[in-house]
Amino acid sequence: MSLPHLNPQISSIKLYRLNQATGKFDILVQPTDELDDDEVVQAVCTVINANASSAASGYSERFNMHLKLADTAENPTRGIAPFADAAHPLQVDGKTVATAPGDNTLTGANGVPLTLVGTTPVEVSYYAKVNQGSAAVSVSHELIEDSFQGSQLKTVELLPKRALVPGDPDDPTLKPGTDYHYTRLPAANENGWNGIATSPVDVTFYAGDFDRFTVTGAGGSALGTLAGGQKWTQSADIDALLVTYQAKNTVSEALSTTGEDIIRIDTQAPSLSHDAATGALTANDTGAAGKATSGIWKVERVKAGGRPFSAEDITPQASTAAEPLIPGGTSAATAYADEQTSWDFPIADGKGAATQTVAGAQPGFYVATDAAGNRSAVFEVKEPETPVDPGPDDPTPPVDPTPDDPNKPGPGDGDDDPNNPAPDTPDNPDNPGGNPKPPTTDDPAPDTPGTTDPTFPAITPKPTDEQPSPTPLAPTKTERDPVTGLTHAWMEDSLTLPCSSKPVSPAMMATLIAERYTVGAGLTSANISAGAVRLLDAEGNAVDAIDRAAPGTWYAEQTFTDAQGNRTTLRLTITVREDSASGSLTNTGSGSSQGGGSGNGSANGNGTAGDTRTNFTAALTDLPQTGGILGPCPMHILFVLLALMSTAYSLMRLRQCRTSADAQRQGHGPCPTEGVGADSFARIGRQKRAEALACDAATFVERQGHGPCPTEATEEFSGGGSVRRERGRYHYHAFDALVHFVIIDGALILAWLTFCPLDYLYAAGVIALTLFWAWRLSRNPQQTPRFCQATEKV
Repeated sequence: MSLPHLNPQISSIKLYRLNQATGKFDILVQPTDELDDDEVVQAVCTVINANASSAASGYSERFNMHLKLADTAENPTRGIAPFADAAHPLQVDGKTVATAPGDNTLTGANGVPLTLVGTTPVEVSYYAKVNQGSAAVSVSHELIEDSFQGSQLKTVELLPKRALVPGDPDDPTLKPGTDYHYTRLPAANENGWNGIATSPVDVTFYAGDFDRFTVTGAGGSALGTLAGGQKWTQSADIDALLVTYQAKNTVSEALSTTGEDIIRIDTQAPSLSHDAATGALTANDTGAAGKATSGIWKVERVKAGGRPFSAEDITPQASTAAEPLIPGGTSAATAYADEQTSWDFPIADGKGAATQTVAGAQPGFYVATDAAGNRSAVFEVKEPETPVDPGPDDPTPPVDPTPDDPNKPGPGDGDDDPNNPAPDTPDNPDNPGGNPKPPTTDDPAPDTPGTTDPTFPAITPKPTDEQPSPTPLAPTKTERDPVTGLTHAWMEDSLTLPCSSKPVSPAMMATLIAERYTVGAGLTSANISAGAVRLLDAEGNAVDAIDRAAPGTWYAEQTFTDAQGNRTTLRLTITVREDSASGSLTNTGSGSSQGGGSGNGSANGNGTAGDTRTNFTAALTDLPQTGGILGPCPMHILFVLLALMSTAYSLMRLRQCRTSADAQRQGHGPCPTEGVGADSFARIGRQKRAEALACDAATFVERQGHGPCPTEATEEFSGGGSVRRERGRYHYHAFDALVHFVIIDGALILAWLTFCPLDYLYAAGVIALTLFWAWRLSRNPQQTPRFCQATEKV
């Protein structure tokens, strides 16, 4: 049952912080504020009778009520604890009701008594301590009508649960665990991507307000659960992985707010290509099926080394590049792009198009950047070659009759055009009729602007034993831009390489060029920049590597640019042959009489730029080819020499063991000192002859340095003498082992150089042969000397 004209309501519950300036609680707590633990606040609960009839006809009805603090599952009170004392009284409309715990308090048996008069609001103020922690601060009040005990409940969330805050560990003023709870590094770029330089992505959790951190994917799938200091990593390329972060305090069961993140990773750099026929420069960021790519973002013009291209580096282009002339047709010109140095392409939802095109790209260097910030390799757009008009179909040129017939007027005599006769020049009586005087060697060339020679990076072969003072290569072609004044020179040279199973990559060719030539002030100078090496086959088609499996002709080109923009292109004609690995670096251009260089050069497939090959192994590539049954590899003959060395040494040691055995004589008795000759043998008996023969043999052996004859058993002579023969001993010395070890180690080193796959078989053969000889020497016993054997027979 309810009373008429009564509609009690809790209209609001607010918190106020202490204002240190005024000493009053007059600072309203906002939902975004963070309160200290046990901070004292003042709560103000406003109660009103919302029934307007209670104050009609000039009479205000009165209703007695009580206000309590509620705490149920549906209406909880969390993070706030009301209290009362003399300094913090419980008041109703400014009048003190209680200064200590009791029945007439919010937590007492009765509650706080109050009276609603008409529609006038009543304010119940009390003090409380707030312990926000990581959970939300909420308070619930119950308003009870005294007559029929009807009640109304109201719950207000005063402070939301603590937000999950990402942080910046580079800020030393922030405390991990409280000021921020996790980091996501590296941060994504402005398009939302992480690229080659900013991946993988690590999410690290810091314990403090919370002690457990979860990472979930789309659909709530668990990706990781972290404790303090642990991290979760995403390293694979992916497009738009939606993840959700949330922290928890396992003690208070408080949960943080959730944080969301979208992870995009692309570690594939875009590429550039140029169509010389149309002048279009195309940037491509197409990946394999299923590969996440971010798309093309921008194309920029840069310097040769990839450095930024500033506005002052731009020279206005007034010329156009003409396409090759078509016989019987006209020359179609393709206009260059203007002085623009950067082209930005649209990005939609963080992604660009897979391909973008810049029309009419000027000659120069360019890089492309995808939406993830990955940059392509520096790409050079080259100037088109000057087209040559083949002329009419008749290859026979018109005959000039002037040199053959001096009586016929030439084209400059003025008689060929009666309507436009050349005026006489009185100042030049030797040239009547105004005919132009033919230039002499003393006159400057009419087309030469002044006397300044073209400037471009010079290329000089490095000194060799055959040519200690080489001269620079002479350019075969030189072009000067009439607008910018910059020069582009072409130089040619040749190189011979051996056949091999290892191809020559552009990086290897760049290393070879750097080793064989000095460009300008040297490649170490910051004033000269070297472009990428281009490899071409015999037909002029671009290739990725030079195949040396069979003889053939190849080309390599590299362009060098100085600080002013002058360029020199070196073109090497590479001949791959079977008969020799000796390369020549000899100028083949038309200007060879002005300077050239020669030297020995070679490229081997065992290394690329940056390999740790030594000068020794590089020098081995200049060895002559063996040819014939041993094949083209220069290492095979070295393996054969090692095998011969092992065999020769082992045979020598076997012979030495047989001929240098120790001799030992035991039990012969005294040798006769006189009468040992032939006459004596005739006079003495058989016994004396045997003793004399034994002594002669023993004496001869001792003179030869054998020492005593070895004895093994005792044989009795007729005269009582005896000879013992000793069992043989093994003679494999430490020096033998050292020699065999050096031979085996040499075979292993040659095989490690891997000049060809057969090197491993040759090495195995040398090792097996050396081990055999080692076994043979260790099994050969010392033989009994021949003279001792003769003595035994006697």
